[in-house]
Amino acid sequence: MTLNDSRDARSRADDAAAACREAVWISSADIAPTTVARLFDQADRRWRAAAAQWLDESLRSAQKTAWRRGWQPADVHRLARRKSALAARLSQEVMAFELGGYARATVDRTFWDQLGELERDRNAGRSDAPMRRRTADSDWARSAATAAQLLSLLRTLPQVQKLCPPPGEATPTTDRPTTVVDDRVLARVRGLLAKAESTEFEAEAEAFTEGAQALMTRHSIDRAMLDHQATDHDAPGALRIGIENPYEQPKALLLAVVAEANQCRSVWSQRLGFSTVVGFAAELAAVESLFTSLLLQATSAMGRQGARRTSRTGSRTRAFRASFLEAYACRIGERLRETAAKETERASAGAGFGAALLPVLAARRQETDSAFEEMFPETTTSSSSRSYDLDGWQAGTAAADLAHISWGSELP
Repeated sequence: MTLNDSRDARSRADDAAAACREAVWISSADIAPTTVARLFDQADRRWRAAAAQWLDESLRSAQKTAWRRGWQPADVHRLARRKSALAARLSQEVMAFELGGYARATVDRTFWDQLGELERDRNAGRSDAPMRRRTADSDWARSAATAAQLLSLLRTLPQVQKLCPPPGEATPTTDRPTTVVDDRVLARVRGLLAKAESTEFEAEAEAFTEGAQALMTRHSIDRAMLDHQATDHDAPGALRIGIENPYEQPKALLLAVVAEANQCRSVWSQRLGFSTVVGFAAELAAVESLFTSLLLQATSAMGRQGARRTSRTGSRTRAFRASFLEAYACRIGERLRETAAKETERASAGAGFGAALLPVLAARRQETDSAFEEMFPETTTSSSSRSYDLDGWQAGTAAADLAHISWGSELP
């Protein structure tokens, strides 16, 4: 390479870096990617390569910072998806690219598990820089603009609670245990919930759902007693669950009541789009499965109610549906708590655990409360100031109140 070639390369790199920085700055003001794309509308492949290198290195660095601020793949991907489908896809590629720089043993399983499809091939993207691969694409400028938008997002992520060690810091002792939740129990629970989701009869759906709650309560009791007798005592953990638009508040309430019925605590971070649930692993698994299924069931039941209109004010569908979901959450919470309480009473009265059970469960709940308060020392409780739609409230309560509950040997 001659001296002039070297100068040209430096000049090209400086020009590309300047365009990238400007694109990131513009993206922070929520300017549309189509406008930002004009900054990258360059036919020169060498200029594109310089811009791609700058974007790849910057994205990787920003993603690494996000890990250390407590963010996990599902959290980042959820926010990227709000931007666009391309931003979500690019986010997943960036995370895989960044994680590829670590020894496998130093990355907590949570990160790979949350990357979903990449779990099948942990080498995917390890040496494949996302933007450098796109330099020859016809939609390069759009991809680069989306990368700048994603970089702006990553750089503004705040500190959140660390639920597991960030990549590079995990060890065999900090990785999650693999035997805490019985996969056979989870399979049965998911089978019951799948039946609840597929039926068109609300009473049948509720019976399947409460059967799943009873099954998970029994499993939780078994785990609590085994853990109490073990020398290597399990400790509460946490997981984050996305709360998406619309109707975030009643959805967060639904998660909260499911968590309460399963001896967990939850807190909603509205601005960040998720709730954090704190509890033991068996209970967390129950909460995640039940909430996902109940939200689907509630949404289906709500959809069957159709739109609501008045002659004077027009549509009141949104108020109706918000009230429907909130009433549904309140009544479902009562039913699940009743189910859990009855299963606990049955176990404590039986010959297996007897009077030893209740003190163990009380101590376990205290551990969960202590872990929650340590993680979230400044949480606040608020009530809804929204006006309720009476028809929606009554319909939501009715949808959650039609079940015939089966017990004991009648349960699947």
